[in-house]
Amino acid sequence: MQNINNKLRMQYKELITIDRTTGLGNIKGFYMDLDRAISRVKRHNINVSLMIIKISYFQQLNSLLGESKMVELLKGISKCVMDSTRNEDIRYKLSNDTLAILLEDTDIKGSEVVKERIKEKIKELSLQQKEKSKNVNIEVKIGVYQYNKDIENSFQFKELAERELEYDVD
Repeated sequence: MQNINNKLRMQYKELITIDRTTGLGNIKGFYMDLDRAISRVKRHNINVSLMIIKISYFQQLNSLLGESKMVELLKGISKCVMDSTRNEDIRYKLSNDTLAILLEDTDIKGSEVVKERIKEKIKELSLQQKEKSKNVNIEVKIGVYQYNKDIENSFQFKELAERELEYDVD
């Protein structure tokens, strides 16, 4: 019975595509959805953009705030992302310090509007944190890349969006 129970637990973990902390999709769901989106783009010639959001100084914030406060902060950042995007946009937590948004039917210009909206919401969250006497400044870098036919696969698409992080300066 115990072996069956352990096997079922392992199978369950493999099926989960939602991050427990934030409620966003996880990296497994991200790659599945990204492959599907690329397939749709090739078939229907629609626009798809990928946005990568990296929390700056994540390790330092984690050390300063502690794990439970950092979880609270991640939930706040996730809420900023959710509030700044459409229902049809798919949001993910790729790692502790990295979020992603798959923006279907969105070109680079539309993605830039969403990027600015997210940055404004995160600035508001940062001000709220300062008011709570947590001398914390939340900074993020956001990279956006629109899919094109030269992109060979989902890994390359993600890498191109991540490279755009370098150009996000305030």
